[in-house]
Amino acid sequence: MPNDFPPQFPLAELIRSERAQRTGISNVPDATHQQALFNLAWKILHPLRQAMGGPIKVTSGYRSPKLNAATPGSSATSQHSKGEAADIVSAGKFTNAEMFHWLRKNAPFDQLIWEYGTKDNPQWVHVSYRPNPMGKVLVTTGTPAKPSYASWR
Repeated sequence: MPNDFPPQFPLAELIRSERAQRTGISNVPDATHQQALFNLAWKILHPLRQAMGGPIKVTSGYRSPKLNAATPGSSATSQHSKGEAADIVSAGKFTNAEMFHWLRKNAPFDQLIWEYGTKDNPQWVHVSYRPNPMGKVLVTTGTPAKPSYASWR
């Protein structure tokens, strides 16, 4: 089991969930999911933080299957349940759009999604990583309760 996560993205941050705490749903990843989170942290999140020069907040990382099912708008096949995805927002002097565009041009992502917000800045950025990534770039076009997606411009 990996234990040398980047200091800015420890395992505890990648599995923290207010919904899990509020509902009492377990959100403990197994070894396979921990390895996926480790890869996501080192291949995507850490390089992004280095490039942005400041903090990034993970608003949703790993979600156990039960927690994922209790999350409105989540897909039954969500990469969050595999430890492969994180929803992130800027906690620094840069925008969510700047993070999105840096990832789009520089990161080996599987999926990158501009989530809600405006045409100038997403409310948050969804990014995932897995071996042999697809590099799929999407924008959310539905509502939080019933999301739908379209290809990026």
